[in-house]
Amino acid sequence: MSQRLHTAIVELERDTLIYRYGWRQEAESAPPLGKGAKKVDMHEAAVLAAQITRALGSCDVSILAQLGERLYNCIIPDELTVALSTEEAHDNLVFYLDPEISWIPWELLFDGTAFLCRRFQVARSLLKSGAELEAAKRRAARNSRGKVLVLLGDVSRLAVDEEIEEIQSILLPRVGNDHFDIRSAESKSDALALLTKDYDICHFIGHGVFSQEYPEDSGWRFRRGDVLTCAQIRQISSPGAIFPRLIVANSCDSARSGDAGAEAYVSTLYRSFLARGVPHYIGTIARVSDDVSRVFSQSFYAQVACGKSIGESLLAAREAASAGIGWATEAQPHKQAPQ
Repeated sequence: MSQRLHTAIVELERDTLIYRYGWRQEAESAPPLGKGAKKVDMHEAAVLAAQITRALGSCDVSILAQLGERLYNCIIPDELTVALSTEEAHDNLVFYLDPEISWIPWELLFDGTAFLCRRFQVARSLLKSGAELEAAKRRAARNSRGKVLVLLGDVSRLAVDEEIEEIQSILLPRVGNDHFDIRSAESKSDALALLTKDYDICHFIGHGVFSQEYPEDSGWRFRRGDVLTCAQIRQISSPGAIFPRLIVANSCDSARSGDAGAEAYVSTLYRSFLARGVPHYIGTIARVSDDVSRVFSQSFYAQVACGKSIGESLLAAREAASAGIGWATEAQPHKQAPQ
């Protein structure tokens, strides 16, 4: 039985969020879109987003639900609330977003009954420019033959061996030795050379650096201490530089310098990879323990190896990590579609 794909296109016009939304079965053409609008106090929304980030750190689900419901009521119009109330659990729900509102934790909106990311296969895609569309078309046209890269950055203070072994045990039998690489990058140049070698999946393990004042200087830190920044990723213009189809930064410790830093860190990185054609990026929006990280990765890749879509695999991984609040730390600002 095919799943329904729900879409919500959200744009910001001054202090108002403009929504277009609809749904279709996977094999059907695009549906007619309903419309809605919500005048929003963006300062209030930003405060709530920051409080949600702090609630993740406190591991208090009840507070997270309260804040998620307040943010839901702040930004979701009545028309979309009615439409969402009729949707079936575990359907796909994709937000196509104005980049200016990518910092909102859409996955953690609480509708009074459930978090959206626990009820649906939630994902987001930023509305693309012409150049970004061309890069996405080049990525979609390539067949990477299932090549997997486990990329190690600065892994100081991180327990990585068990995570690597678990990923390897799941994916290596599926792709084979010739298509599974574990590489440690000494510098950002080494990392960039690996990232553009047309891998299908890249799993990054290491630390991230987030600059609140200069977001373009945010990025992944490597063993020599240098950082592959968002600005440098965007500067790659060669059509022969093919980035992975899926990037997972599950163990990345985003060294955030502000309350909203973690969400901004993930969104800024995604926008950079998006510009280079990457359709799927999954990152953490809060510090996550090694145990939760391993459970999440193991479940996610087990589902991917069985042929499940990114959205199905992500939902299953959230369920596997649901003993605590670890399921809530994963953000997936990527285009989720049936695979």
